[in-house]
Amino acid sequence: MFNRWFSARWAIAPHFVEQDQDAVALPIMAFLPMAPVVPPDAQNDDAFPTLYESVERDLKAAGYLA
Repeated sequence: MFNRWFSARWAIAPHFVEQDQDAVALPIMAFLPMAPVVPPDAQNDDAFPTLYESVERDLKAAGYLA
């Protein structure tokens, strides 16, 4: 008796699971994207030349650059 009831419930369970997932997915898809559509202005642009100079200095000290 229990086995017959359980197998009947199991046969219809995937149908309800799919409906629940669709109902949950709709509000999630309504969120705005995580990344901004327009990127913000660049900051700390002066850091790259300093990094470049320090790497170049270290490469010259190691003998890789003339």
